[in-house]
Amino acid sequence: MCTTVRRHGVLPSSLCAVLPLLLLAGCGGTEPLAAESAVAHYDAVAGDLVEALESQGLDVDLAPATRLVAERDGRCAYDAGTWIPARSVEDALRSEEGWGPWIAAAEPVLAEHGFETVDAPEHAEGMLRIRTTDRHGAELTLDMTGQLRIWDAEVDAAPCDLAALGL
Repeated sequence: MCTTVRRHGVLPSSLCAVLPLLLLAGCGGTEPLAAESAVAHYDAVAGDLVEALESQGLDVDLAPATRLVAERDGRCAYDAGTWIPARSVEDALRSEEGWGPWIAAAEPVLAEHGFETVDAPEHAEGMLRIRTTDRHGAELTLDMTGQLRIWDAEVDAAPCDLAALGL
């Protein structure tokens, strides 16, 4: 018998049996992105984000050989790349206070492309950065040097290789 107390009594035992399954159904999963649209999608994310942040001084180029497709944990993962800054923006982003205008400029772009909200930078690997994820499992980071990285998006590709994504 279910003894979970709610505001007006005890939950029926049938609901108690189903409740954990309902809670798990909404947790942890990602939605694979079609292989044929993955490259264009994340190129648009990076392009729009860089355009939004140009007024803050961001100027980056896609680093060679940073686009990867590989099996990870039983799924096909796409690393869209790492964009390296032409010049460091570290002076502007050295402290948490400096991130305000950057986050304000980035947030609408990230939301438009389905990334979670960024409220503040985090400390990681000895530097400040912003980090967010989307429904495809992709992680996007922008660190205080101006390096932008998008990786680990789940794609629906067979075989799981660069050619399947048109690269």
